[in-house]
Amino acid sequence: MDRRSLLLTLPALGLAAPSWAAAPKSLKGIATPSTSVQISASSDDALTGFVMRICQYPEHQVTWVWSNFFHRGRIWTYTDDQLRQTHPTPNIETGDVRYLQRDGAEIDLWRKGPRSQPQAAGVEARLMTKAGGRVSHGRGNTPVLLKAQIAPSTAKEGMLPDRSEAKGLVTGVMTIAGRRVPIRGFGSWHEQPQSRARFVDPFVYFRGSGDGIAFTFSQYPGEDAGGYLTTGGTTDPIKRFKITPPGPVRRFRATLASGRELTGEVRRVYDFGIRIYDGWRVSAIVTGQLDGKPYVGAINDFMGEKISYLQA
Repeated sequence: MDRRSLLLTLPALGLAAPSWAAAPKSLKGIATPSTSVQISASSDDALTGFVMRICQYPEHQVTWVWSNFFHRGRIWTYTDDQLRQTHPTPNIETGDVRYLQRDGAEIDLWRKGPRSQPQAAGVEARLMTKAGGRVSHGRGNTPVLLKAQIAPSTAKEGMLPDRSEAKGLVTGVMTIAGRRVPIRGFGSWHEQPQSRARFVDPFVYFRGSGDGIAFTFSQYPGEDAGGYLTTGGTTDPIKRFKITPPGPVRRFRATLASGRELTGEVRRVYDFGIRIYDGWRVSAIVTGQLDGKPYVGAINDFMGEKISYLQA
């Protein structure tokens, strides 16, 4: 039995992985297969919601966990990038999949239906969080239980190579330090397998969804951009997109493949950060209107010093 086969067998036997299976201090710049899965949601006013993401690196038997929970102006966070992967990464092209993690936190992410057109997806998780939106990796003292699922109304492939996204209505409940907090609002689900190194390129990632609207806009160094806008069941790809730097209110300008020009403002409700290697990904939970339709979502900026932002 080779090392990989042994590692995949150990969790089923209830055994701990050997010391040589411990996560390296950093996977920065390492080209290796990985699969990222995320579900998120926000209430209509964006005051209540969550973001839950795991990324599995099967060749290194490492899992990253990022999670943030928001309610009434407060944030609770649990992140870690040196967790032992406890369950094999599934074949994501099957009709029904589960992503399981039992080191650091208990997490069960699942999808029903094909990746390109999921019928439903969701999460059940039990974590120990830290108060605050920019904290060190590791477990905290506040227990959070999460159970939620998304009913996709739109689905899109190819935003990035091999990435699939779905957006729609999310329902569920968070239990924070014993207090039950219902969730109902729009959100997103994504899955992204890749083999190149993660988080080596700068980007701005802006996603949102609401009743009859779903979009993802991305800005990269120079004039490169990508994404799409779906309204009324029609999807229009992005050709150009720029946004002003992080702040309480941001303005953006976009040109769609159809020739439409869009401008808008987005309001920050929460801001927080995720520690990635030796830096931070700056993030915000946001709300706004586009094409007269309200949306909730998030904006993530990574290595913003290399982004040519729209002038504020």
